[in-house]
Amino acid sequence: MRYFRVAGDEFVENGRSVVRVGKVLTMDSPISKGRVVRVFEVLQTVRENPKNVLPRGALIALSFPCEHANTDQYTWQGSEECMIPYTIEDRKANLDALAKRRN
Repeated sequence: MRYFRVAGDEFVENGRSVVRVGKVLTMDSPISKGRVVRVFEVLQTVRENPKNVLPRGALIALSFPCEHANTDQYTWQGSEECMIPYTIEDRKANLDALAKRRN
């Protein structure tokens, strides 16, 4: 799996799938010390693998090592923690909080 930025847009590539994402939330990892979780919303499918479909609006939580949390690109290695299960109980409240933070 790989995360990268191009011309201000953020993308996640997983196998043959590529999606453009927007950051929703950043927090310390609830699973591992020394990692940061960034929650993204899928904004657009650039390239789709029918076996790995991520629909527009889906939320994905990716775990980055702290030292790579704000880099322009990151590639996860074999057994490294990558995508974590995360449930947002009230999605609208989180998006409203993000909008307020941006203003």
